[in-house]
Amino acid sequence: GHRMPSPLDQLREVVEAVKIPVQAVGGLSLEQAIQCPQFGAPLVVLGAPLTIDADAFKTADGNLEDSLRMICEAIHSQDVAAF
Repeated sequence: GHRMPSPLDQLREVVEAVKIPVQAVGGLSLEQAIQCPQFGAPLVVLGAPLTIDADAFKTADGNLEDSLRMICEAIHSQDVAAF
């Protein structure tokens, strides 16, 4: 089997090709969003699929604040400068 393309596949190339901050948007899983700073993209947009339940008008796990806290803690625990 072929590996499915990832939004992160070309992120480092984009970061290296431009002289402005890169913002990762679209198609990201929570795990991929957490990895973005490692690829040089410190700005991440969390879209509706990551934050809402598709079957009900509510946050995916019922607590958006806890989800955002988890993401922030995971990113802040990384040594981004090492990448």
